[in-house]
Amino acid sequence: IGGLMGLVGLGFFNAFEKGFETWIGESYKEHLSHAVYDKPWKGESWWVGIMTAGGFLIGCIKAVPCFHIPTKADGLFAEVKDKHVDPKEAPGILTISCLSLLFGFSVGPEAALGTMGGALGTLVAERRNLPVAERHAAALNGMAGAMGSLFPSPILSVILIHELSIQASKYPVNFMDSVVSGCIAATAAWMVFVGIQDYTFLDSMNLPLALYDFSDFEMWYMGSAAFMGILGGVIGFIVLLALGLFRRIAQTNTERLQNRFGERRGMTIATILLPTVGGFLCGVIAWALPLTLGDGTMQLKYVITKACTSGKRDNSDDQCYDIDVLVATIFGKVGCQRMWHLPPCATCEQGA
Repeated sequence: IGGLMGLVGLGFFNAFEKGFETWIGESYKEHLSHAVYDKPWKGESWWVGIMTAGGFLIGCIKAVPCFHIPTKADGLFAEVKDKHVDPKEAPGILTISCLSLLFGFSVGPEAALGTMGGALGTLVAERRNLPVAERHAAALNGMAGAMGSLFPSPILSVILIHELSIQASKYPVNFMDSVVSGCIAATAAWMVFVGIQDYTFLDSMNLPLALYDFSDFEMWYMGSAAFMGILGGVIGFIVLLALGLFRRIAQTNTERLQNRFGERRGMTIATILLPTVGGFLCGVIAWALPLTLGDGTMQLKYVITKACTSGKRDNSDDQCYDIDVLVATIFGKVGCQRMWHLPPCATCEQGA
């Protein structure tokens, strides 16, 4: 299972990375490295058209019954809790996630990969008619193997999956057996991925060595750290509010379409229309805030290395990202993620 998921991950990552780089062009990465996008509205207006077309294509695929794509996917957390994934739904979810990343939407690859790995583990366990406990372990092993190529160290995927199961109080009966077999699956996936491509998706970065002098420590540092923690909680609360707001908007408009065109036809129209509208809005946000494009891995190292040293641009900083554009990017990405989590789009985002 782990070796097969290494191949699946390799194809998945290469598909959306090459596709995204094809339409965005090398100039985007060059502009990131020189902090060209240090002010709003420095993106390209034609990005709006590309992302709108991407949303329309994704909506059309979701409307095709043979793909078995659910209107609302359970998401990675629910799948880890249940320790079961429907094998019929996983290929369609993986396809939608790949296209979402290819067209630059603010989503992550881990949930769709976890779904595919869990589905493969579930399928193998069901075909072998294994006991329930072993079926659950096989599903978790498939998820851990699917994410083995995601992290620089495969053990991180095992820790992630089993930590989620512990938090949900739904951990496997034979916990340590599941951890060991999960390590084997994740390591096999990592070996296949790295052996062919020689890097992992979340690659390590070379950062300058930081030396801290604790002799100048002041107590107010602890207060500022507490303030940042509170601020992080407020931002998380805003994310939940945005999720509820966009979901309510989507449900209201879906019900209106069903009342006007009938339940089945209205749902089909909503399945196509809402991702298209979401693609347009995310395209406008990307035009205004180019750092919001994609899952963030391409931008992360440049944001870290090109951030203004004092938070704001000063005479010592040439081209850098100041705090204003970074804060705007955070809220821009939150908006894109929540819009892409509308009920007819829920499988597009898959819990990014």
